[in-house]
Amino acid sequence: EALAGVFVVEANGAQLAADPSLAQALLTAACRDAAVGASAVVLGGAGLAGMAAGIAPALQVPLIDSVSAGAKAVMAMASAGLTTSPTASGRAEWQGVSEALLKRLS
Repeated sequence: EALAGVFVVEANGAQLAADPSLAQALLTAACRDAAVGASAVVLGGAGLAGMAAGIAPALQVPLIDSVSAGAKAVMAMASAGLTTSPTASGRAEWQGVSEALLKRLS
């Protein structure tokens, strides 16, 4: 499977946090748009953690909470005794990231 697209909403994190009804409406609409032709939608962003439960019933495909999924993956890896990156160098390769950002991430 491959990434089909990235959908964003106009409101910023502070606006979404200040108005949960607005957040629910905007994110539901964006997730519906993202679901067209997709087998699943990932709701990404730490500030959106926990919101998938309220949006998922409006979709015809699974909605994945990225924070919850990430935490579960890390816990599963730790339970399996995995402690290092699976890449040969121990670091994942970044694709499509500017040199300035790569330097900040190093």
